Amino acid sequence: MRQRVHAIALGYEDLNDHDALCDDLVVQTACERDGSLASSSTLCRFEQRAERQWAIAIHQQLVEQFIGSFAHRPRELALDFDATDDPIHGHQPGRFFHGYYDRYCYLPLYVFCGQQLLVAYLRPSNIDASKHAWGIFSLLVHRFREKWPGVDDVVRGDSAFCRHRMLDWCERNGVRYIVGLERNAVVEREVRVPCEVACDGGRSRKNSDIRGAAWRRYIVVRRGSPLARSVCGRASQLRDETVNLEDILSALNDLAPKYRFGALQDIRKARRPLQKRPSRHPFGIAHEGWAHHVGGRRELQFNVGEEEDMLRWGLAVSLQPSRSLPDVTVQHPRLRKLSSMLEVHGDYLHRLGLEMWDWTSGAEGRGRSRNRVPQRVADYLYRPGAFVFVGRQAPIEAFNPEHVLQDFNTLLPVYEFVEFEPDGTPPALYTRRGFVFAPEREAAEDWARATTVTRTSSVSQVSLRHRVLQDALKSELEREGAVVSIENRDGRGGYIDLVACRDGEYEFYEIKTDASARLAIRHAIGQLLEYAYWPTAARPKRVVVVAERPLDPEAADYLRTLEAETGLAIGYRHVNPAE
Repeated sequence: MRQRVHAIALGYEDLNDHDALCDDLVVQTACERDGSLASSSTLCRFEQRAERQWAIAIHQQLVEQFIGSFAHRPRELALDFDATDDPIHGHQPGRFFHGYYDRYCYLPLYVFCGQQLLVAYLRPSNIDASKHAWGIFSLLVHRFREKWPGVDDVVRGDSAFCRHRMLDWCERNGVRYIVGLERNAVVEREVRVPCEVACDGGRSRKNSDIRGAAWRRYIVVRRGSPLARSVCGRASQLRDETVNLEDILSALNDLAPKYRFGALQDIRKARRPLQKRPSRHPFGIAHEGWAHHVGGRRELQFNVGEEEDMLRWGLAVSLQPSRSLPDVTVQHPRLRKLSSMLEVHGDYLHRLGLEMWDWTSGAEGRGRSRNRVPQRVADYLYRPGAFVFVGRQAPIEAFNPEHVLQDFNTLLPVYEFVEFEPDGTPPALYTRRGFVFAPEREAAEDWARATTVTRTSSVSQVSLRHRVLQDALKSELEREGAVVSIENRDGRGGYIDLVACRDGEYEFYEIKTDASARLAIRHAIGQLLEYAYWPTAARPKRVVVVAERPLDPEAADYLRTLEAETGLAIGYRHVNPAE
């Protein structure tokens, strides 16, 4: 036990680390042993023996140590409840996808009092965040009151713990509570006036913290008797701490020389008939909520802007008429070249976390579109008032200039192709390494990376369903004796959904979530042929379309015709996760 705890404290969380740590002198000294410690296999067997009673006993020890840390009876105990994510990178038991965190994870429950840990309860993530919190809190309160009669207990938590049964129990037992409340129309209406006061004050009084608050009491009827509860909403504008666009651009300009993107103006000078470098920095002044690189009005522009409480950054083409761009048709060739680039490399960019969206204004405008996978630019966007964007979003307060500049580095070849290269095949955005079968490589988390990109529910659902089918197919093939690799790189920047190896020969599988076998075949065949037969690609024994829909007779005849006419081995596999 001591060996495992010390290793975790040192940052060695994986059991296989102990194959080397068992002979480490520092760890041996901490465990008061002068010989080899337990191997990873021994520790694995030890952990597998753990039972529910072990967890209870450990937490009882934590609570008793907490009680023993007080020399005198405390007046108040504030218990902080928090549920957070513990990301999973393999296929551990209890592995589930969590929609809020947008990844596979556990959802442990932690309880702290001050800096002291009382509870660390590992749970799967397919549950409500407050599950078992009420029972745990009840046990803690009873133990503390047994030791210190009359102690004032306070429970604190976010909106995940705002559950009426838990609050009712607190009120019946004289326990105070402060919990978050999810935003709703009623709460927003009640705090609107303080918000307006704070914002107005912020504009009139610079470098001062402005706060407004609203208290409201409301009545809850429980078991026929009324009960009053209070809700507090606070609005604040902290002038000294607010991140504004000018600060963001300044940070990007300061750090840009560390990246190839920092030479943007030198690149423009070398590739255009410019007598001198337009600017020392990539970005100039900020407009109202947005900015583009110096000279970017009539180009494919590196764009940074605010969207409500989010910050966007990436590449954009603006067809908004202005004094400097009265004829927006000069942008059409750029849109066409950008479109061809996205058709070839859209999937690669999306796996890096980049997405595409657009705006259209005017009488026939559609407003802002949903976020989607980078793809061909639609025909309706070749009109005045359109704005096409490829990039990323994140909360403004989470702005990290290093992350933004890394993305600009990734997108710089796209800019160079659109602005300076002749029409033709878009260049590669990655190093061509050739196909390498990598079954030991862990499948990446859902490559949507929602921590930094705002995604729509429809896209998330498709991604989730794709992963369910992928996991089901992997299990089936492994039962058949194949060695399987998920999301195997094709060596040219793409990712093959699944590669199976049987007797040294490969099979490529492309998974589609379409509503019919015909659509699945239509969307998968092109990708499979490119993975398998593009120059320098691997030559698999067979390529297979995978879908949830069974193969109908007409689609089966089509595949047989393809095989007969081309001589290629093309298959179809129906996967039903429910089975």
